[in-house]
Amino acid sequence: EPYNQQAALEASRRAMPFMETLAEKGVVFTRAFSASSLCAPARQGVLTGTSPTRWGAYRNIDINVCGLPKGRSLATRFQDLGYATGFIGKWHVGSKNGELKKKNEEAGGTEADLRKTGYWGSVIERDHPLNNGFDYACFYNLWECPFYDSELIWEDRTYTGISREYNTDLFTRKAMEFMEQSLDEGKPFFMDLALHAVHIPLDVDAPEQYAQRFDTGFQAVDQFYSHIYAVDQSVRRIV
Repeated sequence: EPYNQQAALEASRRAMPFMETLAEKGVVFTRAFSASSLCAPARQGVLTGTSPTRWGAYRNIDINVCGLPKGRSLATRFQDLGYATGFIGKWHVGSKNGELKKKNEEAGGTEADLRKTGYWGSVIERDHPLNNGFDYACFYNLWECPFYDSELIWEDRTYTGISREYNTDLFTRKAMEFMEQSLDEGKPFFMDLALHAVHIPLDVDAPEQYAQRFDTGFQAVDQFYSHIYAVDQSVRRIV
């Protein structure tokens, strides 16, 4: 069937009920800009508060060379002031850990063996969240992450294997656990939650609790907005 704009528009109006309420009752930034139109340089800009071109990051691939400029992470400022700092979700501002690939090659391992080491979601020490102002990190260092059965996710410096849980729910749960622990310890906290949604691949359904809200007759539309609704509900749980 052809794409139906009206169906998509109606779905969009149902996708963010909590965030709409939050915007009505909160502050809306009407002059907020991304430092880049590309993913990795833009993320570097968010984490450092500086223009990525200052450090040589014009393209996604440039991040493999420049990573995060040393000592410029926003989280370091909070950490120095006694805050608990946590990063959860998509990192993608550094090179993968080549040592894992080297060891796999020396052992005669296959590409499947390499995946089992967590290489594709790994990051070198220079660009690791724990070396850039964060006390805790549950992350993947790649451009995308499968919503289910991901083989990319690391917790601090430990590879977590295959993550069966829907990643929007997984990252939200980890973020809430970090915040709850900080509150229990009586510490102020800075938490950066970078959800995978709604990056590609978008060809899988969100869990039923989110997907049941959409039935436009167009699978791609329903999938897209069900993942957005999952983000909306994640924000609701956090608030």
